[in-house]
Amino acid sequence: GPWVPASTIALWSRHGTMTFVRAGGNDGSYITADADIPGNVILVGAVDKNNKITYWSNAPGEQYKYHWVMAPGQSILSADENNGYIHMSGTSMAAPYVSGIVGELHDRYPQYRHNPGETKRIILTTATDLGAPGVDALYGYGLVNRNKAVLTLGRNTHKPPKVVPEKEVPYVDP
Repeated sequence: GPWVPASTIALWSRHGTMTFVRAGGNDGSYITADADIPGNVILVGAVDKNNKITYWSNAPGEQYKYHWVMAPGQSILSADENNGYIHMSGTSMAAPYVSGIVGELHDRYPQYRHNPGETKRIILTTATDLGAPGVDALYGYGLVNRNKAVLTLGRNTHKPPKVVPEKEVPYVDP
């Protein structure tokens, strides 16, 4: 079947004001593009602790490289079915890392919550380049960079809060 089913593309397109993050897959191959990816979708591959693509992570290839970032995906501590923890690997471990950064951006900067194109642009263009210089078919934009994404955006949009003089508050005995 297709790498991205038509029903998934339709869902993404129907919800154009939402940002979607999709795991890139674990076949260890370059993806053969079979569908256009909407502007509200970020695709994610996995790197190891040395920021090298894992042998099992898919790579974006030429058509999907402009939708793709990498994130840690090897030996990630995760919850298991017994209310414990286990180390797991996969692009399905890398995608939540990117989703968390998207969530933080949307929390800190609410004006981006319904602007997935700008959210995606921020995530992609603040990534740390890996592999060949620039956007490439193996790493896409490179390693997602939470600090750079949040700080770059903050520098451009942060408005300092108004400081209100302290008022007397009642003392509560602990």
